[in-house]
Amino acid sequence: MRSPRQTVEQALQRFRNEVMHQLSSKKDEDMQPLTAVSVTGALPRVVILGYPGGGKSTLVNYLATTLARQRLIGGSTGLPDWPAEPPLPVRIVLRRFAAWLVETVGDDVPEAKAGLVWRYLKEKLFADWGCPEAYRHVTETLHTTGGVIFFDGLDEVPESVADGRRTLIKETITDFAGPLDTCKVIVTCREYAYKKDDAWRLPKAQFPEIDLALFQKEQIRQFAQTWYRVTGPRQEWDTNKQAQEARRLADAV
Repeated sequence: MRSPRQTVEQALQRFRNEVMHQLSSKKDEDMQPLTAVSVTGALPRVVILGYPGGGKSTLVNYLATTLARQRLIGGSTGLPDWPAEPPLPVRIVLRRFAAWLVETVGDDVPEAKAGLVWRYLKEKLFADWGCPEAYRHVTETLHTTGGVIFFDGLDEVPESVADGRRTLIKETITDFAGPLDTCKVIVTCREYAYKKDDAWRLPKAQFPEIDLALFQKEQIRQFAQTWYRVTGPRQEWDTNKQAQEARRLADAV
């Protein structure tokens, strides 16, 4: 939340100060790691950084699927630090958005770049996804009751002297997010790509960065067990075979 006289930067700084004060008042043994789900639920804007295969897109898909399902069936999101009423999720894969920019927009880039996102969503809903009637509902919801927009894979957008697409998309995301005070905006990118060149970074005052931690050994084993418990029956594996394959995978990792 921010007052009418506060800038986004001032509001975020106040939030950070409050969090740091709470953390400094706790004993070390009381401290618990922050989960990515909690952080994305608490922050209105955030850039999620991680290693290749570190779970960035998995997190986006999990959040988007959970929110969409709860909007369909009703009830609370069940996500820690997220609002009980599930916001409308909109997922944009940035490599596809970048390809669309080249094919559709080309060199004719408008000064008001936020319109590119709306134009992309409209074209996809009308032409590719076969639900043109949804566009009006999506735009009205995002402008009024709010939603969460995921921009996944900034590092997968090629950057060259010739087109500068990543810079264009960075500016487009910033312009798009500006007036949408009711919406969350979540961007994902590989850590090394985002930090190696400041020209690719979103304004840090508006888009704080978080780093996804790698799985610990026990988390790897739990993931492998769950994976084969779900996929094993499709291979007609019994529980012993599933457990054996889970151990092999965890040991190999």
